Amino acid sequence: MPSDMEKILNNPVLQGRALMLRMGNDPKGLLEYVGDGFPSFSASSRISMLGNDPSRQPDPRYGLKAYAAYRETYAEQAPRLELVEAVIMLPGQVPRRNRYERLLLPWRRGGAEFVSGVSVLRSIFDVAAEA
Repeated sequence: MPSDMEKILNNPVLQGRALMLRMGNDPKGLLEYVGDGFPSFSASSRISMLGNDPSRQPDPRYGLKAYAAYRETYAEQAPRLELVEAVIMLPGQVPRRNRYERLLLPWRRGGAEFVSGVSVLRSIFDVAAEA
């Protein structure tokens, strides 16, 4: 990873809203890092996600859709900036609408290939509150 990118990803503000997938043998990628700034991920869910494909998260339907962008970024080998609006449905909770900007970056280090994503949350609210 270029040293300037490492400095950016080591920023404590950005670390909380970062994800990193190791690409390669598994076409979905395996989660290597999940920041603690995602309201939809508890500490235990973040730990259980590490080393697994993206379907192992609290809302698998959202996860599979979100990680399609990571796989596309990997296939294209080009940075991607997205404006995302998603409804995340966690077991036992009211669905919540999240709006955020996400920057996806493909990179390599020591023969391994990765895609990192950093997002900036713009708004989050209960879907029931929209009615």
